Amino acid sequence: MLPTGATLEQTQKVVEEVQRYFQENEKEAVESCMTISGFGFSGRSQTNGMLFIKLKDWHLRIDRSSSGSRTGYFVAIDRI
Repeated sequence: MLPTGATLEQTQKVVEEVQRYFQENEKEAVESCMTISGFGFSGRSQTNGMLFIKLKDWHLRIDRSSSGSRTGYFVAIDRI
């Protein structure tokens, strides 16, 4: 979580890092990603960001067991 007063640029860095993670480490399951910075389900804010991930069709995924939690990786993204 970014601190109160974080800039939109800081939020964008985090969103891009999460997107990069999915495109590089989950590429067998991810078809594409779309990011939004400065807006979220709670409204507009420079500290809000969203990522929409389009998954490949189930039959095209190489490793079907990769549906587990990635929380450990994302907990580390508390800086910037």
